[in-house]
Amino acid sequence: MVHIFFIISGFVLAYKPIKQIHAQQYAALASTLSSSVFRRAVRLFLPSFITLFIMAVAVYYGLSTTRYAFPLYSLSAQITHWWETCWYLVQTSWSWDDPSIPQPRYNPALWTIPVEFAQSLLLFLVILGLSHCAINMRLILLAGITAFCFYSAELHAVEFLGGMFIAEVTLLQSRSANLANQLLPISKETITIKDKECTKECGSCTKSTLITAFWLLNFISGLFIASWTNEHIDEVRGLSFLDSHTPEPYVGQRVWFCLGAFQIVAACTQVFFLQSLFNTPVAQYLGNISYSLYLMHNLCLTILEPIFVPIFDFYIGKNSFWGRHLYWAMGLAIYLPIILCAADIFWRVVDVPTVKFARWLEGKCLQPVPSVRP
Repeated sequence: MVHIFFIISGFVLAYKPIKQIHAQQYAALASTLSSSVFRRAVRLFLPSFITLFIMAVAVYYGLSTTRYAFPLYSLSAQITHWWETCWYLVQTSWSWDDPSIPQPRYNPALWTIPVEFAQSLLLFLVILGLSHCAINMRLILLAGITAFCFYSAELHAVEFLGGMFIAEVTLLQSRSANLANQLLPISKETITIKDKECTKECGSCTKSTLITAFWLLNFISGLFIASWTNEHIDEVRGLSFLDSHTPEPYVGQRVWFCLGAFQIVAACTQVFFLQSLFNTPVAQYLGNISYSLYLMHNLCLTILEPIFVPIFDFYIGKNSFWGRHLYWAMGLAIYLPIILCAADIFWRVVDVPTVKFARWLEGKCLQPVPSVRP
């Protein structure tokens, strides 16, 4: 999930700047990149700090139980501990790829935030550096930079830059489709023989079917890789083969998660049916609250699991195949509605105001544009 998240982040952050590059709107591009760099830290860290504060207070009062933090002797000491955790989280941006760095206290899921921040800045730098290149040269250079990052074991950079690559290809396909639609009436008039027209349509239909099948197979393959087990990988046919052929300098599942995530995201950009699943109102709503959902789910779980896990262990247990699945289903049925409600509240109260605050702060810091006298 995290690997998919990083690829989508690269796609989303690069989409508007690349669109401006294609339109040769370089002044607008400079403004977009400047604004993105200015607001990125506020956008990522401020909601994270608020989440950590809520968890620190919850831990102090015994509402939340987590092995990553414990209640201290006073509320002021707990708040001081929270502030040190926030400071540590920001500092981790310098060493996000160091495996010896421990996970953030209170909420270990926040290890992705410094990664997101550091790789966002790298992405903006690459966009700026390649902005004046011809399209073909930009794609070639971007592929080369991405390959360098891959063989340097910098998978997160690969995912962000790969998201940029997918964004550019998607924009080129969209532009090509629009051009084809404009020329479509002219091309039809040039085909006067029905047999030739029929042959052309049948050939186009077959080609389209094969391309769709190719991307669907990639999507299925990506989902299969995403199901990589934490234990007994040698017992899973297919995954055991991949594990034994992991390319250097990688070890284990991480590199395969990255490649599988690329298969999933790329397939979703190429198959209309898969795109339509994410254009539904429910999917769009979940997209809106996704960051809040990510920030709040650990808080909810650390409050709910100490209550319900003993009940599940007593009445269901994990000793059988069906018991494990029923255990999971009951947890999903109880936890999910509560987590969604908490995420919705956090989105409305914290996340949306954070976006507005970042824009307001940027506006206050901008240098006023001098008026041009006639």
